[in-house]
Amino acid sequence: MLASSRYRYRPIQQKPQLLKWIHLGGWGFSVLQLAAFELFNVSLRSQWADAIPFGLAWLAGGSYFTIRRRHLRTSSRLYFGGWFLYPGLLAGSYFLDRICFSLVSLPILVFLPSTEFYSSADCSLRAAAKGFLAPPQVALITPAGLALEKHHGTVNRDEVALDEPTAVTDVTIIPAFSSDTLSVMITSPTGKQKLTFPH
Repeated sequence: MLASSRYRYRPIQQKPQLLKWIHLGGWGFSVLQLAAFELFNVSLRSQWADAIPFGLAWLAGGSYFTIRRRHLRTSSRLYFGGWFLYPGLLAGSYFLDRICFSLVSLPILVFLPSTEFYSSADCSLRAAAKGFLAPPQVALITPAGLALEKHHGTVNRDEVALDEPTAVTDVTIIPAFSSDTLSVMITSPTGKQKLTFPH
């Protein structure tokens, strides 16, 4: 009976460590995603696939702190406690200062899905940002294999006839004569427009 009780109790003891590894795995995968995007301009095909690893890291880190906070070393308590308190920090910075909120919320904004103006099997047009002070941007994305997509640069939002997310009816990729740019022909109710995206 005693051996049976210990067998049932052991998985309960191991679950907090599983949360820790889920957190570290999700956070590490998110860092790899950012590195792949910055170095090679590629990301996972689904926008939500980019957000899920960070979301798992956040939830697992906060849950691990809740369960193990009394048994953690000071450094681990500060680290995992930061994940646990992050929602409160977001709320506090929002009410105190909008610029501070923009900085604190940056990890979330990086992984949040963007507005998609057009999507087909060949390409997509999505809202993008180059910084807090930069004008709104539009990015061109094309498939890169089964699981990845490639980002081909951005143009200013005001260069594109996008009065609303459903304004674009068709996007045709124009054969490239330069490896540094990719041009498309955008069709909307107001007519056709050629745009060139720098790689």
